[in-house]
Amino acid sequence: MPVLRACLLVICVFGLGQALPSLSATAQQEKPKRVVSLADAQWTVDLRQFGYQEADLQKAQLELFHTDEMFLDEHQLVATFVAFEPQTELLHRNNPRRIPPFRLHAVVFDPSSGQLLRQFEWASEFEAIGLFKRQAGGFVIFSGYELTFYRADFTVEKNLTLADQQGPDDVLWFSASPSGKTMLIQYGHEDAADCIWIRDEAIAFPRAKCRVPIGAVISDGEAAAMTDKHSLKVSIAAFQGPVRSLCSGTATCRNPEFVADDRVLLWGGNSIRLADNEGKTIFGGERGLAGNAAYVHAYSSVSRLFVFPSFESGDETFPSAVVYDVPASRQIFEVKNNGKEKIVNLQGLAFSPSGRDLAIEGDGVLRCYSLKP
Repeated sequence: MPVLRACLLVICVFGLGQALPSLSATAQQEKPKRVVSLADAQWTVDLRQFGYQEADLQKAQLELFHTDEMFLDEHQLVATFVAFEPQTELLHRNNPRRIPPFRLHAVVFDPSSGQLLRQFEWASEFEAIGLFKRQAGGFVIFSGYELTFYRADFTVEKNLTLADQQGPDDVLWFSASPSGKTMLIQYGHEDAADCIWIRDEAIAFPRAKCRVPIGAVISDGEAAAMTDKHSLKVSIAAFQGPVRSLCSGTATCRNPEFVADDRVLLWGGNSIRLADNEGKTIFGGERGLAGNAAYVHAYSSVSRLFVFPSFESGDETFPSAVVYDVPASRQIFEVKNNGKEKIVNLQGLAFSPSGRDLAIEGDGVLRCYSLKP
């Protein structure tokens, strides 16, 4: 994924179950938005003090998990990053004293103050590792060949071994449904990929030849994927059901991602669109996306907030984060660069469940803003 150049567009979508009106310049002028500087965060934390390394190490994680930040609840904000920490002693892979070289770090903060609450880390052979929420509370760690399920109190509930280890390049793809109940892991090689399906936190279908394309994304009932890397067509199907076309022939008919069981994010051609499972547009037309910028996005089905980055101002030097109240057709909040700070590598966007707080992480610096006056 190309490095994301500065300038973010954050769009908050309330009530996505209804058709959304277009943004009106007149309406925006009638009620001025709050404007703050990038430096005016409630608090800022440099994650390098916790072991954060260069941005390139985060690419594999972002491609699969789309953000390095996540609110577990209103009182816990988790920042994650991958670090390369090899042993100085050279040991054979099967040596019991050998420690895998990659570490997934999770640092938990109080969103209201930025106070450090706790830290965790997990070792893995892979860069493409990450953390995602469980619908019932807590979170799950994907470390390549194992899933570890944590309760809301951070105690381990269970481990699920996925497959025998085949080598550090064996993991091709990972996708979890918005609820976290269904998962797809793809292993092997592009011309001969195997799949493992997880349903309700148990292996539903053990490792076998894939019947869906590499890079397929899933909800709890369906899977969607591009026909091929160069096509303008996305297909969707219920598990073991007939395949149907979700969309075709438009620039935004690429790169599907379920943000809810009945909502699919599509992006391409420097534009983005939100559709239902039949391909009907709910929201779209936002232009100025920074290449693969839509890899970094967040959606909250509780507070109906939808976030993605953009180059709306056309100036890559000065990042801007604009929050839209879409039903009211107006901007309500904007974070602007003050000329002294900028974000070159955007790696995290997250809203608290209530929509009170916005977290932005770039270049290893985590900032938290209050969206409430």
